[in-house]
Amino acid sequence: MTIQNTEYAWHRALIGYEFALYKRLIGSIDQHIQADWDEFFADLKEKSDQIEDEDAREEFSLLHVTEHQDFEYLRQLSMRSLFVASVSLFEYQFLRVCLIAQRRLGNPIGLSDLGDFRMSRAKRYLTRLGFDVPDQGVEWNDAIRLYRIRNAIAHNGGFVKLAGDTVDFAIHHGVVNQPAANLPSGRQSASGEVRLELTREFCEETLDTLERLLFQLVQAVVNKSRPNTNQ
Repeated sequence: MTIQNTEYAWHRALIGYEFALYKRLIGSIDQHIQADWDEFFADLKEKSDQIEDEDAREEFSLLHVTEHQDFEYLRQLSMRSLFVASVSLFEYQFLRVCLIAQRRLGNPIGLSDLGDFRMSRAKRYLTRLGFDVPDQGVEWNDAIRLYRIRNAIAHNGGFVKLAGDTVDFAIHHGVVNQPAANLPSGRQSASGEVRLELTREFCEETLDTLERLLFQLVQAVVNKSRPNTNQ
């Protein structure tokens, strides 16, 4: 394979390496949780066996919910943490792309002009520097929805509103169950929200989507010629 643009190839390789690391973490999450869970329950059993009083031993055992429920809780907790971390990785890489753009042009507009990171602000930043942002593709629109899901996990206990394109996106990707009734439950709140239940496949697809968008952004920045200033 002939590399036409070494700078683009280098940034693409770096992004690919970092995203592959997260994919390996997500791919092995069940194995790690199960191993830790088995060790935890073995430790509980050992402690339980040391309790001589039968009533106290039974009470000790009843303090814990079923193994399946606890495993799923830990699984969701881990998946949510890795999902939020994956979006943060994308945010960091997006800012890196902005820094590349700023350095290529020697432009005095600093990253501090972005303020708190938002995709719309990052887009305006790159546009101000004269770069075309690939905001018309599927990846850009999906990334916006993924950010909303990230915010729902980080700030709303993993609940999303039942109306809107975000919940439609979540249902389409199998991380929210279609509400079967209007009554609130553990998965549905009385305020018209439903809880996300992340899957390994969804987290892997998230990384693939964000990685492709970063490739597009880097290509848009690196392939643009330097402005003709004093020639």
